[in-house]
Amino acid sequence: MLRNRLPLLVLIPLLAACGSVLTDPRERAADAASTCSPAVDDPTGASVPPLAGCVAQDAPEPGDMGEEWNRRLAENHRYREEREITAEQRAAGEPGAQALARLLARIAGDGPATDEAALREAVAEELDVEAGAVDMRVGRLRPLRNTVVSVARGPVCTKATVDQAGEVTSEVTGMILDGGCLPAPGH
Repeated sequence: MLRNRLPLLVLIPLLAACGSVLTDPRERAADAASTCSPAVDDPTGASVPPLAGCVAQDAPEPGDMGEEWNRRLAENHRYREEREITAEQRAAGEPGAQALARLLARIAGDGPATDEAALREAVAEELDVEAGAVDMRVGRLRPLRNTVVSVARGPVCTKATVDQAGEVTSEVTGMILDGGCLPAPGH
């Protein structure tokens, strides 16, 4: 007989715990809002959001995540920032940037690169560097478009970009904080 009553004994506390399910949804929302705690910053720097259904008292307008979010986002993207280089380093890198731009203009104009390895080798040979010093983000090879090529020489980066129309621009910059001259793909 106890065996028949056991499921009922287990079910009674569960039903009692679910009593709020039977209340009016507006009452539950008001009750949840009154028991909400604000977001808390933990010592690791992570922000713990308020409970689900809670609205923070100082919540930003929709679409605006607030100053704190913007600050953290900027910190997260610091790896893309370029290190400062001196005017002398910039001037020393300028001939390489111009040579890289001329090479890419030639390839974009009439000499389609056969593949990325051939393009890398052509840049390495033109600038007299090892192929491992050449970094690229290639959009299209035939014809060469939407492509950025960079060469690292110490803290200095020589970069050239081929845009959608085949126009080439070049610049000399410092390496990015993440290392290298170009952000990792997908960043």
